[in-house]
Amino acid sequence: MRRLVLLDFDGTLINSDSLWIFLRAYAGPWFYCRMIVAAPVIAFLACLRSRSDAKRWLLSFFIRGESVERITQCAHRVVPRLMADVSPRARQVIEQATARGDEVALVTASPSIWVAPVAARLGINTVIATELLFAGGRFSGRFATPNCVGKEKVRRVKAHYGISRDNRDRFLITAYGDSASDEPLLRFSNHPYLNFTPFRP
Repeated sequence: MRRLVLLDFDGTLINSDSLWIFLRAYAGPWFYCRMIVAAPVIAFLACLRSRSDAKRWLLSFFIRGESVERITQCAHRVVPRLMADVSPRARQVIEQATARGDEVALVTASPSIWVAPVAARLGINTVIATELLFAGGRFSGRFATPNCVGKEKVRRVKAHYGISRDNRDRFLITAYGDSASDEPLLRFSNHPYLNFTPFRP
């Protein structure tokens, strides 16, 4: 039987929202000025459409047209800040799972471009995340994959590990999340934890 330990990133592995940390690092002193311009659009999209649309628009507003090299450099620059925010409970879960020989993965709506370096620092080889779409070496302002949130997390996990109705009983899945958007994955798991306490749907 394959034992999987799946952790959300923002609010679970780390105690903050990595998107804001990345954007502040990218924009520097202009971050708050740009947010004043962006705030009404973000509020409109989040309320009348979806948080996924708001997130995609916000990333596009800040970094559309930027080179993959600069975005990658900025992503690596925020890794120490993100590592400092890793939850002690999450770190303990990872260490215990690794010691047992379990397969550990991060499953997150955040882009892999800054999640993967954190995962590598923690010895995690698998990152299932939202992917940015680059064209000609520059960020197009769009996602290459659906936003990895809610039911999409379950779909991506199934696809990555080849899980189906026929072989689901061959997987023992423990999942950790912190919000309603994690609940589909928690319900899919054998041992779900919301904010590191047992989750009961």
